[in-house]
Formats: sequence, structure tokens, C-alpha cells
Amino acid sequence: MQSKSNRPPLACLSNALKILSMMHVCYGSAALADTDKPPATPPKSIAQQARELILASNSPLAESLLLKHLQTQPNAPDAAECNLLLGQIHLKNQRLDDALKAFSSITSRYRKTEWAAQALAAQIPIHLQRRNASAAQRCRDDLLRHQPNSPTTASIWTTIADQCFAQQKFKQAAQIYQAIEPSLSKEAAEKLTLAKVFSEGNGDPAKLIPIAEKAMDQNRSSFALAIYENIARSPNAARHLPQIHTRLGWCLYMEPTKENLTRAEALWRDVIESTKPGNPWYAESKWHLVQLASGHQGDWKKAVAMCEEIEREQPVGSFPHEQALFSRAWLLTVHEQGQAAVDAFDQLISDYPEKGKQPVIIQHRERALAGLNKKKATP
Repeated sequence: MQSKSNRPPLACLSNALKILSMMHVCYGSAALADTDKPPATPPKSIAQQARELILASNSPLAESLLLKHLQTQPNAPDAAECNLLLGQIHLKNQRLDDALKAFSSITSRYRKTEWAAQALAAQIPIHLQRRNASAAQRCRDDLLRHQPNSPTTASIWTTIADQCFAQQKFKQAAQIYQAIEPSLSKEAAEKLTLAKVFSEGNGDPAKLIPIAEKAMDQNRSSFALAIYENIARSPNAARHLPQIHTRLGWCLYMEPTKENLTRAEALWRDVIESTKPGNPWYAESKWHLVQLASGHQGDWKKAVAMCEEIEREQPVGSFPHEQALFSRAWLLTVHEQGQAAVDAFDQLISDYPEKGKQPVIIQHRERALAGLNKKKATP
């Protein structure tokens, strides 16, 4: 058995444990410090460096950097991008042959890449500048053939389709839009639908109006607007014009720019002047003028006056008459016109007795009456 005298004193053991603990803390802290170091920033590619130089208006240095890189590493991972940048520099400096050479090297070596799509697109203005329309068209066709899903292809061909659409070449526009349909923007996709509608309807209002009406029921006012704008120009639209102009005005009203609201008012007034009060489009156009006056124009007095006109023109029992009478009563109540508001509701109930039993009408009349009493109480 070991004697007590040979055992290490407790104080020594305690000191040793403290040293070990301190060593662990120091080692652990050092390890944590190593892991806290941010990862090293990867070096910039030659293409990145060249882009920065071009943005800094230092194209000569960018060109020199790109040429040296492509000479020493023609198969570098960024070779396609570097050739594209080099071609763009040549194009900017009107070195057209050099630009075409750089772009062509991309299309031949990297045919299925987006870089090739961009290189094909970059060649189009060069060929057009040289008045070589057939070569420019070959580039467009190659985009469609080899890069049908490329955003570059979509951009080039959407522009052409839009031009056809604007020229009312709807069948041609539809064919182009369909060729790049997966890549179409929301706006272009809507134009595709319209181009199909117009090409199949052949401008016949009888075929197109139901499509526009359905779009309005679905709150697709911009879609309906395009249809009504189109058929309003049709030589076959004459007998449909009151409906077309009324609906077209409402579509414009739903997109309330100053210009659109001015056009909408002019269209509705044209319908009123060209038809008679018994025509449903006369009544609807006049009602829209009430909405315009009380809404965007902020002229409630003008709206009330127009309601009175409708009441005089339309027979009691008709929807336009009832609508105008209620609207006049409501506008007078909202604008605290006291006795006039109460009288309007009393006339409404007199002409339409069932209205006097409806809670909403009772509530509005009570509000009108409260406004009247308030006026009487005010000294």
C-alpha cells in the first residue's frame, strides 16, 4: 500500500485541474476564432473584370484583358461570355467584321447556350445596318429553331409579333406568339388570345361582342377594351355602335386616367345624341355620366341634375327611373340637403311603395330626416 506521504497534495491536484481547464478554454477559443473567420472571397472571373471595366468606360483595357485571356485560355469556362463582351466592344466601335467574328464563334461552339442566343440577337442589327435583311432573318429563324425557350428569343420575336398585332395582321401575330408561347409575358399572352379572337372572328361584331361581354362579366376590362376598340373600327359595326361605345366607355372608365375619362364621357354623350331615351344604351350611357359626375369629377350637384333628367325621360316602373330616383335621394342625403333629401325618398316610396318596407330605404330616409332636423335646430 502506498503511504500517505507519497500522494500528491490536494492543492497540487487543484492547480493541475485549473491549468487543464485553462488550456481547454484557450484551445476552444482558438478553434472558435478559426471558424469565425469569413470565407475567402473567390477571385473575379475575367468576364466579371471586363464588365466592370466597360461600366467604368474603360473599354480599351477591357478589350485587352479579354483578348489576352482568350488567346491563352480559349476553352476557359467563361470563354463564351468573354467572346460576347469582346463582340459588343467591337460593335460599339463599329468594327463590324470583328464583331461578327466574335459572335459567330459563340454560335458555332456553344449553339445550345443562352450565350449563343444573345450572340445571334447581336448579329441582327449588324446585318440590318449592312442592308442584309435575309441574313438578319436567318438569325431570327436560328433563334427560333435552336433556342425556342430562350428569353432572348422571346424578346426578339415578341417585338415582331407586337408589330403585326399593331398593324392588325392578327393571324400572323397569333402564329408568332404561339411559336414562343411558353416564354410569353402576361401582356403578350393576352395579345395571343386577342389575336386568335380577331383572326377567327374576322372583325365580325356579332362574333366578337359576346366574347367582350363575357370578359366584362369576369372583370377583365382591359381585355374587353381591346376587343371593343377593334370592333369599333369595323365597317360592319354601324348598328352595334351604341352598345360598343357604351361598353368601350365603361372599359375606359375602369382604367381612369385623365385621357380615358375624357374619352369615356365623349363616347357616352355620342350615344345619347345618336339614340333616344327608349334605347337601353341611351339609358345606360346617361347613368354612366351620373357615375362619372358623382365619382371622378366630384360634382354631386351635376349628378343630381342628371338624375332628374333621367326621371323625366324614363317611365315610372322602369329600372332607369327607379335607379335615378334612389341615387338622387341618396346623394342629397349624403350631402345633407335636408328637406330635398326627405322629399326625394318620399317620392321614391310613392312611386315604388314596396321600397317603403325595405330596411335599407327606411334607414336612409331616417338619416335624411335626421339631417333635416339638425338643420332646423341650427340657428
